[in-house]
Amino acid sequence: MSCHTVSPDDSIHANSVDTVRNYEVVAKEVTVLDNSKKVEDIKDRESETRETQEEILSQEEPTCRVCDPIDEEIDEEVEEEAEAQRPLRDPGMPNKNEILEHNLTHIPPRPWCPHCVRGKGKDSPSLRLTGQYAENLVPRIRLDYCFLTENDGGEIEEHDGGNIDEAQIGSKQTVLVMQESECRSVWAYAVDRKGASEEWAIHQICEDLETVGLKDDRIIAKEDQEPSIVDVAREIARHRGGRFGTAIDNSRVGDSDSNGTIERAIQDVQGQCRTMRSALEERTKTKIGLNSPVTPWLIRHAAYLITRCRVRPTGRTAFQVMKGRKSNGKLAEFGEMVHFLIPKTKDMPGKFEDRWSEGIWLGCDMRSGEHMIGMDSGVFRVSTVRAKTLDTKWSPDKLASMTGTPSQPVPGQAYNRSPAFTRRFGPESREQAEYAPQEPIPSTVRSWKIYKSDIENTDIGPTPGCPGCRAIITDAPTKQPHTVECRIRVQGLIAETEEGKLRIGRSDTRRSAAQSEQTSRQGGGDESAAPPIPTIPTTPTPARPDVQNTYQQAVAAAKSATPLRVHNPPAPAPPTAPASRLLPSAALPGVPMGPATAIPRVPKRKADEPTEDGSRGIGENPPQVRGHKRGAEGEADDPKRPTVTVVR
Repeated sequence: MSCHTVSPDDSIHANSVDTVRNYEVVAKEVTVLDNSKKVEDIKDRESETRETQEEILSQEEPTCRVCDPIDEEIDEEVEEEAEAQRPLRDPGMPNKNEILEHNLTHIPPRPWCPHCVRGKGKDSPSLRLTGQYAENLVPRIRLDYCFLTENDGGEIEEHDGGNIDEAQIGSKQTVLVMQESECRSVWAYAVDRKGASEEWAIHQICEDLETVGLKDDRIIAKEDQEPSIVDVAREIARHRGGRFGTAIDNSRVGDSDSNGTIERAIQDVQGQCRTMRSALEERTKTKIGLNSPVTPWLIRHAAYLITRCRVRPTGRTAFQVMKGRKSNGKLAEFGEMVHFLIPKTKDMPGKFEDRWSEGIWLGCDMRSGEHMIGMDSGVFRVSTVRAKTLDTKWSPDKLASMTGTPSQPVPGQAYNRSPAFTRRFGPESREQAEYAPQEPIPSTVRSWKIYKSDIENTDIGPTPGCPGCRAIITDAPTKQPHTVECRIRVQGLIAETEEGKLRIGRSDTRRSAAQSEQTSRQGGGDESAAPPIPTIPTTPTPARPDVQNTYQQAVAAAKSATPLRVHNPPAPAPPTAPASRLLPSAALPGVPMGPATAIPRVPKRKADEPTEDGSRGIGENPPQVRGHKRGAEGEADDPKRPTVTVVR
């Protein structure tokens, strides 16, 4: 019989093994409990998420998927929709005989003929968009360059295709034009070169967009594909930044008509610049070239006038749409000398110094409405201006000595915004400037007036061939001037009465006073004589026999016309109407009444009111009678019939 003795080491090993096994069992139980809790937590969270999504979807107003993003569930049962597009037009295919006949002449061109397409095909026209294609959901700004050129004296030759050799052009000014679709305003900037290197123009465009109200809005900048203008658009987008940014849109290569809005704006700016330059040259009696210091400001002011003054088809100007009201500011003529009040700043003059100064008026600021004043020290903003007298308005010397440009209003200034004028910018001494003499303004004092009662007077009457007399006797809606012959004749006739002499005397007094004032303004000269006043004849001018107007002739002419009778009960005749006026026979064709025709001046009467002979007819043609038919010939009138209306 054998026995096995257990050592202490073996017992310890056995106990340790049992302990490890117990730990493993406990660990497994703990792990199971933890996993179950996690599963329950996950299920709870999923249920909460589903409940939240159901609450969001059950709301009446849809939620914003940008602010409150939710998982989009694609419903496979909903069919997708697509917007209908415009396909290319099918040229069609003719039969064999039509092809053979067309190949003989290729006239007219056919879209199915490849030879006609190659030789006579034209570009697609740029038509005005209408309907849903014309809707602009996003504001647009359009940019493009143009050039103002002048020839220094040589003849400019045109090459094939109408191209001009730029080497023959004496001077050239580059202009950047912008037009925006929100208010339809136009802006022009005189720059030295193309491209984004003109940083002041980029900053000014961003500032002008802020003036319009497009600072933080998403806009589309449209331009052609020229690299210089594309760089400008990209630089504008970089400076604007904002939440929505700036989109870039390019027109087709070689097709300027696709961006026709800015092309039209360029034409308007160029035409306004030429007009203002011509007027300024006439005022100052000097040549205004592209190198003149006022030319950049003239370009700027030309676009300002288009924005402020041109009335759109809606009946409002772009300025009114931008500001929400009409402009109540006053304008001066570009380039004229004005008085201006020095603004109230810390450098304003003392109470013993001058409060007003003078400078060249260069336009207005679109944002503030302040006036831009040019001086030999720069261009400044002021609030109040006043006009000068005519002989001190235009000074070529002041224009030539002016400094400052839109890119740098004050020489040496680091920014492009004109500062308010202060005393430190004023001239050190008052130099007497030379002014260009101006032609006197002719007197506009009215002469004596021919009244309607004068022409209706039986002793005067109208003058044959005078448009003013014709307008009076025909009751024309618009007045016409009387001829000189008519005024002299009527003046001689009304001068026979005391009242007529007073009327002519008052007119002579007004003319004499105006002529004396105009002579004193010219320093005693007698160059501006007023228009000659028709002299009163020494003997009265009798009325012409063919236009002699009397009541007897008018009444006889009125009674000579046989009116048409209408079946109505007779009524007592009204009193005889007074006679009217005379009208040349050419005014009434087909009425043989001699050189002049007498027209009765009869007061208005109702349709059922009888004439002076008891009849109710009007004119010579049979009227149309409403209400009943004319009875048979010889039928007696029915006294119970109602009064009828006679229509000529």
